[in-house]
Amino acid sequence: MLAGVLGIVGLALALFCVGGFLEGDMAKVGKFGAAFVVCGVLILMTGTAPSGSGAQNCRIDWDGRANSEVCN
Repeated sequence: MLAGVLGIVGLALALFCVGGFLEGDMAKVGKFGAAFVVCGVLILMTGTAPSGSGAQNCRIDWDGRANSEVCN
């Protein structure tokens, strides 16, 4: 969820960078470009890693004391 919001914010920042470039205002490009880079780093840090296990048929076993997830 947070990565999606940051993605939308990053898109807006990128559009502001392009607008500043078209206006010829390099200070604006620098400010919004730096914010865009920070936003990109935050997206990479908050994203979840894809699970490579590919486990199927998971179930939860209850032994009277604790739950445990068992996957084939």
